[in-house]
Amino acid sequence: MEVADRPGVLAQIAQHLGEQGASIKSVVQRGLGENAQLVMVIHPLLESLLRAAIEQIGELDAIRSLPRAIRVIDEEFE
Repeated sequence: MEVADRPGVLAQIAQHLGEQGASIKSVVQRGLGENAQLVMVIHPLLESLLRAAIEQIGELDAIRSLPRAIRVIDEEFE
């Protein structure tokens, strides 16, 4: 997602995810001038809870483009 690059934005996003029971596995943030691009990977979560979090996040004034989600399959080989 593209967001305003200012203090507290990541915390707001994390709060909405946490309220839906999501646990963040990793975050990559890249600055784009006054904005930033965030890529987040979360631990497995019910689709309905993820969609609820995305809807809440999309309403934040710091969001510059609607959040999108793709499923990531993480396989570990031993």
